[in-house]
Amino acid sequence: MTSNFGQQFYSWVSEVDELPITQMVDVLRGKIMELIYRRRLESSQWVTRLTPFMEDKLQHEISKARSLQGWQLSGLPCCHAIAVLECLGRSLYDYCSRFFMTDSYRSTYTESINPMPNVEKPERSELQEATIVTPPPTKRPPGRPKLKLVESVDIIKRQLQCSKCKGLGHNKKTCNKVNGIEAPETPVLTGVAIEEPEGST
Repeated sequence: MTSNFGQQFYSWVSEVDELPITQMVDVLRGKIMELIYRRRLESSQWVTRLTPFMEDKLQHEISKARSLQGWQLSGLPCCHAIAVLECLGRSLYDYCSRFFMTDSYRSTYTESINPMPNVEKPERSELQEATIVTPPPTKRPPGRPKLKLVESVDIIKRQLQCSKCKGLGHNKKTCNKVNGIEAPETPVLTGVAIEEPEGST
């Protein structure tokens, strides 16, 4: 059924391709007999009707078939299923999706949409009974939110103000009054005239 054994046989030939033809054939015969014995011994332990590999595949398909209900892809049986159902004498319509039935189609359009009374000015009772429609819930997308670009503004520099003496241009660490260093007082000019000594002109 497959060419897997041919690949293994070619690998054997590549190992003994330098030997004379008679020795090459004898080596290949020994490898084939070893393979036959090993697989004969392995298969004597099998208890399934199929080989273990194919039995596992069959059981896997059986497990998938148990979880299926109807023909989930198209709603109609495929040609293989139709052949089996006809051989069993089953009705094909029993295996079609109920949504494709004429009765289901008709029941879809049995209801009517009536006009709303007092559309322009509904009564208070109607407003209370009306269903409140809210927007759908939104989920925050994964990842960090994107930052909005803010237009550049001029930064206004604030002048330092001491929190102790309330003076400007310095803070409490460099404040002379708090640290015990008195700044030299600036002489205050008054309206008193200072007399000049005689002889000075």
